[in-house]
Amino acid sequence: MQDVEEQSEEESGGEEESGDEEESAEDEFSDEEDDEELEDDDDDDEEEDEEDSKPDIVVNGLGKKAKKERKELQESPKKGPQETPKKDKQGKDKPNLKQTPGPKAKQQENGRVEDQKSKEKKEKKNKDNQSQTPKKKTLPGGVVVEDLREGSGDAASNGKFVHVYYEGRLKSNNKVFDKTQNGPGFGFRLGKGEVIKGWDLGVSGMKVGGKRRITCPPHLAYGPKGSPPVIPPNSTLVFEVELKKIK
Repeated sequence: MQDVEEQSEEESGGEEESGDEEESAEDEFSDEEDDEELEDDDDDDEEEDEEDSKPDIVVNGLGKKAKKERKELQESPKKGPQETPKKDKQGKDKPNLKQTPGPKAKQQENGRVEDQKSKEKKEKKNKDNQSQTPKKKTLPGGVVVEDLREGSGDAASNGKFVHVYYEGRLKSNNKVFDKTQNGPGFGFRLGKGEVIKGWDLGVSGMKVGGKRRITCPPHLAYGPKGSPPVIPPNSTLVFEVELKKIK
């Protein structure tokens, strides 16, 4: 009986030793795996350190990365600042009316040009009318002369023999009472009293080719007697006289 117990103890002791050996083997295998993992981690760290420690290759004073970025910038097209088109309420782009004038703007511009041209025309017309307006002046005694057309020949003066065309009207009713408008015309010596006083004063200074309106008050025409039957007493007379020739 004692032998059986000793044998049993020996077997149990052997089993314990076998279990201890298995546990020891498993521990050694686990330690080996841990060491391999640590070695792998160390290798990875070394590779990363090597990559970080590699210097950037410098070309013409620039690194590869900087060189590449500079090349991309040079190759990309240069673009100036662009205006963002305005959008209406519906989200549609509106044309830039400031840069492209529309029909209304063109019409307004054309209207301004036409107004300017019309204004210039009126000014020119007024100027022409003023230049055509007879120069009127009153001579001593009350004779009024208006040059309808200035002549370019010799000037009439006292003592000269002149030839004129004329037409005489009554100022009161504009009725023609006498005229000479053909042939050599009416001739007289100026300033010698051969005609009414208004003529001696009014014709003086005219040039050949000129035409003048002469208004004679009664006291420088036919006075209180008149010239019956065509000129009533105290009549103001209006003559248009054209100087044809001077001798």
